[in-house]
Amino acid sequence: MTMGGPGHGAGTDRADDVILAHGDKALQLLGDTPGGAHWPNQADRLRRFEVMLDLLPDRLQPVVLCDLGCGTGELLAHIRALGLHNVSYVGVDRSALALEHAARKFPDARFVHLDVNAGDADLRAIECDYLVANGLFTAKWELSHEQMRGFMEQTLARVWPMARRGMAFNVMSKVVDWEREDLFHLGMDELAAFLHRLAGRRLTFRADYGLYEYTAYVLKDPGPPTPAESSARDELTDLVPAALLQQARHNHVYQQQFVKQLLLDKLSVPAAFDRYTRALDLPHARALVTKQLTPLRDAVRSHGIHFRELARAGDAFEVPPPRVIGPGNHRTLLGRTRSEFIGCLPDARVRSRSSVIELDEIIALDYEAGELSSIDDRLNLDPAIFQVDGETALMLPAGGNELALDEVFSLVGTHTWAFGHWLWEYLPRYVAATMAADLPAIPVLIDQGMPAQHRQALAALLPPGASIIELPPAGRARVARLWCAPTPMYMPLFEHMNERFRWDLLAAEPRRFARVVAEMNRRLGREDGAPGVRRIYLARRENRHRKLVNHAQIEALATRHGFDVVYPEDMDFAGQVRMARDAEWIVGPEGSAMFLAFFAAAGTRLCILNHPYTLGLPVLTGLLEEIGIDVTVMTGPAASSNAELPHFIDYRIDPEGFEAFLLAVLAR
Repeated sequence: MTMGGPGHGAGTDRADDVILAHGDKALQLLGDTPGGAHWPNQADRLRRFEVMLDLLPDRLQPVVLCDLGCGTGELLAHIRALGLHNVSYVGVDRSALALEHAARKFPDARFVHLDVNAGDADLRAIECDYLVANGLFTAKWELSHEQMRGFMEQTLARVWPMARRGMAFNVMSKVVDWEREDLFHLGMDELAAFLHRLAGRRLTFRADYGLYEYTAYVLKDPGPPTPAESSARDELTDLVPAALLQQARHNHVYQQQFVKQLLLDKLSVPAAFDRYTRALDLPHARALVTKQLTPLRDAVRSHGIHFRELARAGDAFEVPPPRVIGPGNHRTLLGRTRSEFIGCLPDARVRSRSSVIELDEIIALDYEAGELSSIDDRLNLDPAIFQVDGETALMLPAGGNELALDEVFSLVGTHTWAFGHWLWEYLPRYVAATMAADLPAIPVLIDQGMPAQHRQALAALLPPGASIIELPPAGRARVARLWCAPTPMYMPLFEHMNERFRWDLLAAEPRRFARVVAEMNRRLGREDGAPGVRRIYLARRENRHRKLVNHAQIEALATRHGFDVVYPEDMDFAGQVRMARDAEWIVGPEGSAMFLAFFAAAGTRLCILNHPYTLGLPVLTGLLEEIGIDVTVMTGPAASSNAELPHFIDYRIDPEGFEAFLLAVLAR
């Protein structure tokens, strides 16, 4: 809570020097505590944080928030505790001591050492959507009222142009039993007169949160749209449904892809590109930038500063289907091994939720010869790509704040939000890379905002000395040394499941994958042992795709036969692993929860409930059977149809058949 500003009054010190000295003294004496930031207790500090965050219009829309006088960054800690993944945070302070504490706690965050009132200050560093100053103007110490008011007014006048939408700050109230000499009590009329001159009349005072202060919310007037803006908005609404557009603006990659494709289907490429970048408030691009799409292995070999192949590509293998009770279209999958390697690329750029690595003239994507060309993949699901024509990608301009990082392993990507993909596609890639001696103990870069269990799983698997850095939504990073590795299987971004699509491509070689799963279990302290005794039914929320329409009946039968019905997303990752290890029997609808069987003991029996489209099941069941899981699949008739995504259809399971199955297997 220490920032800059000139003193007002002859013969006085600069006001900010007084405030800075008091702030650093408290931090030195009391450490990084509420008292070290001049707050009486943690509860009051958290209440003030909540009041400041009420400046935001909602807690979904991506925003850049500047914390002026951020101190040790505790507002950021509160933002992360609340799971506000839409907030891109920038902390600003004049105190080098406070920022040292902040940087140690949050090495992945952006903190700026700046005196905003210095004549040569580059205020572009604090450009933001919303700015908050919590506690910066509440204590005046030995300053006079006039000096403190002058400091506040000049500071606000300096930073107001940098906030695109609004700001919030607090001062002490004059409606108190007595006014303390060291605090800055300011009447609402006096403050309103200044703010009306500075910012207009979109002003609110709030004093309903039980403290002897009040908070001012000041918003900028967006003004009426220009005729050109109105015309463009009406034209866009005619082209794209408003609800879809709103979801796309909230960083949902599938909805963004739908918007891209709708525009490309109706407009020329330049016109569609222009409408899309304006609709999502992306930086203006004067020209369409194209880059050559390149296999990751080729990019690392030609541009990398390190490359070592760990296992070769091209060896044939088979993955037999599981035991299936009921109708299905399953068959043996015929796969070929992929190259396993570890590599490091210099001066590489990555974006939030993007699976591509951007170099000067190329973008690298994890595919090998014969994979990408053999199917129809919608690569513009990737937020960095607008359209792909053959091996040429039309790139979108990069928005958001750019992190400058020295050395990381990248685990960002389009599928990181999906729990099954995280356990199947991302974590095995990282663990396999760390099993080689090449990879140093470096931070892992992940997408900010994933479910908590994703980060917990990664943290549990990190080798000693490694850490995690989060890339904010719509953010980007430039990395001096970016380490990377391929997935064990080919993973399309958003495949067309037409006559060209083959599940064989998504099969990982089971013996290779089993070695990685064994290492994951070793790091989790879950090595070889006998199955537990619990009977677990992994339930699936009914708002998900692949819905088991009579789930209530099936869950009731499972409960009758001693199964605990659990929703694994309600547990932390350690609890999920414990549950899998303790299970003798696991039953449930097909879905991402089934990947938790990676952590079950050999000999555990698993029954997957599914619709008759069983063609893709061996990509999971083959891996589970290799690690000793006894897998059975029970199918039932389809209750819906989906030509585009046939594995997403709803279905029902025959209750009598299910109970007969339970009675038979439990009697063994």
